[in-house]
Amino acid sequence: MSDDLGFRPPRKAYWTRSAKTRWHIYFNATDDLPGVLLFGVIAVLGAAAIFVAARHVLMSGALVRSDGALLAVGGFAFVLGGVQGYRLWRNGLW
Repeated sequence: MSDDLGFRPPRKAYWTRSAKTRWHIYFNATDDLPGVLLFGVIAVLGAAAIFVAARHVLMSGALVRSDGALLAVGGFAFVLGGVQGYRLWRNGLW
């Protein structure tokens, strides 16, 4: 945002320089937003897998091995994405 005098606050850099070797310069992200978004996507995909497997079980009336595997993987992804995303968000995203 700018005021009437044309002043613009300095933009915060997204990457900060962290280490340097002879051949490489390493950078770190200044916040955890990419990690929170990644784990959010993992949680949403896990929830979708749970929904698909549960719908198939309810429609067919029987639990087959592939449905059980999909429920297990979806449940694991949903819990992993939710817990890890929440931890990153809680530890100072904003």
